[in-house]
Amino acid sequence: QSFPLTKNENSLSLEYSLSLFPCIFLSGGCDGALISQWPECLLRVPSSATELHCYQNNTEHTYMYWYRWQKDGHLVLISVSIEGNKPTYEEGFQSGYEAKRSGSKKLSLTVESVKPEDSAVYLCAAS
Repeated sequence: QSFPLTKNENSLSLEYSLSLFPCIFLSGGCDGALISQWPECLLRVPSSATELHCYQNNTEHTYMYWYRWQKDGHLVLISVSIEGNKPTYEEGFQSGYEAKRSGSKKLSLTVESVKPEDSAVYLCAAS
């Protein structure tokens, strides 16, 4: 799923790296739960693996999501994790990505082999 994001005076201004080392920027937030993501910023050599982490403080939110905000302004769903079930992956993310749920509050995302097109803002959400 892809969602266009509009930019206004209150939006986040982003600059993307055009180097051979893709940079993965992270940001978090949602309504009704405190979302924490780490690390805040990563710089990885292409073909290396990297892991992103997300924690939410509301045990009533059994759904957790990873999104990627791409350079073209689209917000793309990567994976959905429902507590007690295996994560599902959207088209284009079935291989090379692994979401791992640890209890009801933590979700990690592993990118197995970073590519330049992986340079983006990664967002975690819970509902």
